[in-house]
Amino acid sequence: MGTEGLSVKKSKSSYSIDFKLKIVLSIINDGFSNREAAKHFQLREHFMISTWLRKYQAYGIDGLKPKPKGRLKQMPKPQRPKTKTSQEDRDKTQEQLLEEIVYL
Repeated sequence: MGTEGLSVKKSKSSYSIDFKLKIVLSIINDGFSNREAAKHFQLREHFMISTWLRKYQAYGIDGLKPKPKGRLKQMPKPQRPKTKTSQEDRDKTQEQLLEEIVYL
């Protein structure tokens, strides 16, 4: 790769599913090694190809799909249903309500 292969990358590369599948199938069908495939497809790191290959063998093409990043969204708290009070309960005085509580 010349001098470009020695330069430091500032951002992380992301590859499409089709590109990953093409590389994995070339290893399986054409007998490339990980290093040969990295050199042929002009990738800097050969170790990520072995990860793609392992995921492909375990999960198929779904293993090559990108995973969601970041923290999982928190589930909203369940809302408590509001209890409806009857008109009778609203009309009762505080003493009557206290007597009912004591009775219960």
